[in-house]
Amino acid sequence: MTPKIGINTSTFNQKEWYKEIGKSEYKVLEIGRRNATLYLDPAWINKIKPYLKGFDLSLHSGTVKVFTENVQFTNTELDMLKSEIIICEMIGAKELIFHLKHDKLTKKEASQLRKVLNYAKKHNVEMIYESNGIIVADVALDFLKRFPDINYNLDLGHLNNGYGRGMLGCEIDEFINKIKNRIVYVHAHNNSGKKDEHIALRDGTLDWKHVLNLLDMSVVRKIIMEVKSLDDIIKTQKDLDSFFKPKTQ
Repeated sequence: MTPKIGINTSTFNQKEWYKEIGKSEYKVLEIGRRNATLYLDPAWINKIKPYLKGFDLSLHSGTVKVFTENVQFTNTELDMLKSEIIICEMIGAKELIFHLKHDKLTKKEASQLRKVLNYAKKHNVEMIYESNGIIVADVALDFLKRFPDINYNLDLGHLNNGYGRGMLGCEIDEFINKIKNRIVYVHAHNNSGKKDEHIALRDGTLDWKHVLNLLDMSVVRKIIMEVKSLDDIIKTQKDLDSFFKPKTQ
């Protein structure tokens, strides 16, 4: 089974993205709140809804770490997630991709997050966890064990950073094999293994074909090309087409 392939709003104008997406050939769209203006204003959201009609939407949270030593910041980030859940419900986005802090959650933090996850379920929004810019296997595995009802977004660039910088903590194959039944979403981009460059799949050091071959494609629903330029979208699309073509004939 071939996943749906889409793009992130990072290649569009930050303020006018919702007007520009109609010119794209892609109908699977991840709205990134870090690169696309999306006001917490019901009237404004209703204004842009006609532009979003016909798209298979997901939303990437604008939160940063969610849990920090500053209680006010933490509470604000948790409330932001709830607001983004409502945005998803309003615009018909099926998934909300979110990050957490770099370390394992405390018992209190896990309890706080559970309330948000339950809130999302009440609003029929699926929250999907994504590791930060450098994947640490123990942190990801700990989260997935504690939250067996939450699936995972595998970011190929973050995986390469974790392995390339010696912080993943295991071999890539071992990590993927432990969680592949939970990987329902993929961010497709590559890098040098040192920093988060978001370049085309063919231009980085990760053996992305090997990684995709490790996945269970009957579970993966979406692959979002999270690159920064139109040229890299074209190159990445060609590479994905070539990768999936033998599997669909």
